[in-house]
Amino acid sequence: MTRRVLIDLTSDPLPSLVLIGKRIAHRGLIVGRFEVPANSGIWIGAPHLSLAVHEGSAFDLGWKPQETQHASRHTVKADQFHLFPPDQFIHVDWGGDQQIFGIAFTQAFIERTVAEAFDGQIPDLKPMVAVDNPAIGKLIDCLRQGMEETGRASLLYLDHIGAMLALKLHEIYGEAGRPTAVAAGGLGNSRRRRVTDYIEAHLGEDLNLSGLAAEAGLSPHHFSRAFRTSLGTSPYRYLNKRRILRAQQLLLDPQQTLTDIGLSLGFSSHSHFTNTFRKVTGMTPSQFRKDRL
Repeated sequence: MTRRVLIDLTSDPLPSLVLIGKRIAHRGLIVGRFEVPANSGIWIGAPHLSLAVHEGSAFDLGWKPQETQHASRHTVKADQFHLFPPDQFIHVDWGGDQQIFGIAFTQAFIERTVAEAFDGQIPDLKPMVAVDNPAIGKLIDCLRQGMEETGRASLLYLDHIGAMLALKLHEIYGEAGRPTAVAAGGLGNSRRRRVTDYIEAHLGEDLNLSGLAAEAGLSPHHFSRAFRTSLGTSPYRYLNKRRILRAQQLLLDPQQTLTDIGLSLGFSSHSHFTNTFRKVTGMTPSQFRKDRL
């Protein structure tokens, strides 16, 4: 039986990989250069969403995702990449040692950078082989360049470019998954009450999708869909509406400044508070206060 190997770019030592350059891990983004020896056939998977970008001369690759019946063969050229969704195994084979630029995103990184753009419902990604996309290629090149630099600024740069890459991948290749049994029935009364009570009690804190999902006892993916089924909106939009409703109450107290109200409700700045308030109510906080005082 062909063995299965889980390639975790955060682990040390790395199974079936040889580190041939720098490897950097920062806030859930992992980048590095690796060499993979020739292999006549192996099942490969990854615990995190991962990209393998080919950096050498063209070579022949066999590819068969676990859910397909037939294998395919591809001539892989420099800068083409393969996409490995988390925990999905692909049977691959190739000849000769190959050099790759590896990129991995933890689930926490994906939730932090992608979830908001899709109202908490992160699209599913399927395995992809020998992909050539100029827009994504430019972002990969930026990560290569950023990896060679040092210092705090370079880490912030990597984080920024990594977020753009993760978002672009989901925008271009993401697709809505089928509702699960949990989502079909919603959260259920007790679970819904527990989550909404938790939100009310922590409006001023840094609430995120993974934390709310943990409170509900579900995975972030299942929680997002079940939440929308039960409440008719995404967790992100629900949270913003509850914060703005609380803000409207606080704005009736002339002793509290707009900045203090915004910060007390978890908004990062006065402008963040104002922009969100306008999106929800159609007016700014100062206009709301002026009309009522």
